Amino acid sequence: MGDGVRCMWMRGGTSKGGYFLADDLPQDAEARDAFLLRAMGSPDPLTSKVAVVRRSAREGVDVDYLFLQVFVDQAIVTDAQNCGNILAGVAPFAIERGLVEAGERQTSVVIYMENTGQIAVAHVDTPAGVVSYEGSASPVPITFNETAGSSCGELLPTGHEVDVIDGVDVTCIDNGMPVVVMRASDLGIAGDESREALDADGALKTKLESIRLQAGPRMNLGDVAEKSVPKMTLVSAPQAGGAINTRTFIPHRCHASIGVLGAVSVATACLLPDSSAAGLAEIPGGSLKELRIEHPSGTTTTLLEVDEAGGVESAAILRTARKLFDGTIFAHANHWGETSAMDTDYLPFHPNPSQPEFVPPAGAVDAHCHVFGPAAQFPYAPERKYTPCDAPKEKLFELRDYLGFERNVIVQASCHGRDNSALLNALRSAGERARGVAVVDPNIGSDELREMDEAGVRAVRFNFVKRLVDAIPQETLLEIAEKIAGLGWHIVVYFEASDLHELLPFLQQLPTVVVVDHMGRPDVSKGIDHPDFQRLVGLLAENENFWTKVSCPERLSSSIPDYEDVIPYASYLVERFPQRVLWGTDWPHPNMKSHMPDDGRLVDLIPRIAAASEQQQSLLVDSPGRLYWP
Repeated sequence: MGDGVRCMWMRGGTSKGGYFLADDLPQDAEARDAFLLRAMGSPDPLTSKVAVVRRSAREGVDVDYLFLQVFVDQAIVTDAQNCGNILAGVAPFAIERGLVEAGERQTSVVIYMENTGQIAVAHVDTPAGVVSYEGSASPVPITFNETAGSSCGELLPTGHEVDVIDGVDVTCIDNGMPVVVMRASDLGIAGDESREALDADGALKTKLESIRLQAGPRMNLGDVAEKSVPKMTLVSAPQAGGAINTRTFIPHRCHASIGVLGAVSVATACLLPDSSAAGLAEIPGGSLKELRIEHPSGTTTTLLEVDEAGGVESAAILRTARKLFDGTIFAHANHWGETSAMDTDYLPFHPNPSQPEFVPPAGAVDAHCHVFGPAAQFPYAPERKYTPCDAPKEKLFELRDYLGFERNVIVQASCHGRDNSALLNALRSAGERARGVAVVDPNIGSDELREMDEAGVRAVRFNFVKRLVDAIPQETLLEIAEKIAGLGWHIVVYFEASDLHELLPFLQQLPTVVVVDHMGRPDVSKGIDHPDFQRLVGLLAENENFWTKVSCPERLSSSIPDYEDVIPYASYLVERFPQRVLWGTDWPHPNMKSHMPDDGRLVDLIPRIAAASEQQQSLLVDSPGRLYWP
């Protein structure tokens, strides 16, 4: 890599990134990522997106495209997501690098997206066999193959352009995304209301959900009560020169815009003569129709090609691409040094969690989360059993706000040992919006404890998981318990379910409230009647000072990503001990090996384990408030 690597810098859609040939980069993924970190200068918010492109060996495919996200604040490269914006530059790049031969007027490039396993076809203007970037950018229509009926089996799964559900005309359509299209006026609204106004309209949302639940089986989606499809789109006449104006619920909250494939489905509905959208849409002439779908944040442009009878033959999204520079990039020798040496099998936290549909009540607390590093400022403990990726306070607070929570309880993790510097720094930055759980030395003095208390620490953690920490004599832990009891702190304990029987006599000696992490880590394949889990239930039933957290389904479940097998355990505890149960994300999910959970989906499990609003209020607000903000 010392001689430099060819790199083209392009704007694809609204993003900018570096485009590389796969053959020009190290073939080993770890070495490739290390080079990209040095080449991109991470952390740097201006250099965070990379496209790696190769000639495809797949039949009927021109190139394979891998999108890599280079974190802007940590030494991490991840392929956990796709990027539709950067996709727009792949075809021009492939043509310029000679992977695809250019046509005389326009060149179509079939792209396999390695992140998702999908196929897209991008069309690039190539007058005289050269990619054209005339004007501000080159238009790049992108067609996603085989979208009609992709989830429902048919473009119109009910067999009709319009059905009537609850007295409302609806068009049930699937051209890449199952959508129920309705006229806003039929629901008693204008269709240009703000997201906030629509989200506050309980009667509207109740009616939409009734229609959605009935539409699901008709669209071959089965029972959709626990599904995010079909999307519900209310349409009205265009307001800003587009084809149609929309407000989309996904399915229970009004979306800030509209999904790419949801826009394709709505645009397709506009061309059906009897659909709910047809009488409102402004449709241009010609066989290739550009329809701009208006939404609360702007517009999304779709391109529909129709046959002589007016039927939709293909649908695409219009993006643009522009070459900014082409040359050679030279990576410096070693930017990160020791701070990037996370374990090779360590999974970084999810870079782009989904927006949860469940809205937590006001004052909601994420009662179990962590901060790691940054290692350059807060080094990891020499005796640690694992080395994580940095997960700084800024990322945690950003996630808190994104998920709809107001406060955090930050728990000291074993990778920092008994050095609580990162924890205390985060608590002081958060003020009254965070409390902490520390890990302390048995020789800690009263002055240091008071300093921690002033920063927001309200508990200490005893970790009995042998793969994470070395054993500490129980007599030593009892000494710590006596020291912190006078401050009104409590104790958080972490153990495996199989070890609870041995730990019971010790735990019952503790002089404070005791909170059991992660439901005592039961083996959920054994059922809630198994003695290991019932031993925890008995401990809670017989001791009013014992609490637990219904957290970490991703660690316990073999049913990924829905975690169905954990729901009965969590809901049982919430029902049985409603005043002594907490909930937390466990972000950034240290030591996960099977997968990295989507924090938005974890939030959406809450109404499944605490169905009643009173239970949700107790779980997320009242119970953590009593314990950490009395």
